Amino acid sequence: MYNVSTVNGEFGYGMSIALVMFVVILLLTLVNMKLVKSES
Repeated sequence: MYNVSTVNGEFGYGMSIALVMFVVILLLTLVNMKLVKSES
């Protein structure tokens, strides 16, 4: 992601990669929080 946006100068593509990573991590975090909450 860093190389795409800085070396190649494709800031939009780098930003879209970052946004997809953010959404995936957010979803995994929410699923993990629900699983941990239901166990306790």
